[in-house]
Amino acid sequence: EEELARVTSEKERVKAEKAEKEEELAHVTAEKIEKEQDLSRVVAEKASVEALKAKREEELARVVAEKASIEAEKAENEQELPHITVEKASVEAVKAQKEQELARVTAEKASLEAEKAEKDRQIAMLDQGMGRMEAEKAKLERSVHSRGMLLCLLVVAIAVLVYFWIQCHQNQVKCTLF
Repeated sequence: EEELARVTSEKERVKAEKAEKEEELAHVTAEKIEKEQDLSRVVAEKASVEALKAKREEELARVVAEKASIEAEKAENEQELPHITVEKASVEAVKAQKEQELARVTAEKASLEAEKAEKDRQIAMLDQGMGRMEAEKAKLERSVHSRGMLLCLLVVAIAVLVYFWIQCHQNQVKCTLF
């Protein structure tokens, strides 16, 4: 009986140890599950951080690409700048040439207007001279007309005298007039 009690006590002790070990195992298992959950959370956070890091790197790559594009455009604009400067100088030269041509044309126009004014003055003088000549012509025509009338009267008077003289001599009539 003592042996049985000892075996039973030993069995109880083993059972208690087993229960204690199972409790320890359950506690360790719970800790393991908790640590696995922590690990899962850490892994998820790490994945989230990696995703955020990848997103930042993508954004950085986009910014670098935009900067490269801006630099390329700037370089292209700097290459075009001399061409634009040459074009501007060419346009300025053409503009200066046109202004010079305009000044020449304006000077020619002024010269032509001065010539026209001189010609108009000469025409006015000629018109004035023509007016005087017309007046002289009219005066001469009146004078010629008057002299013509006098000449005609003289011719008629001479013709009448000649007629009477012929009549007088033909009829042998004494004319007291002659």
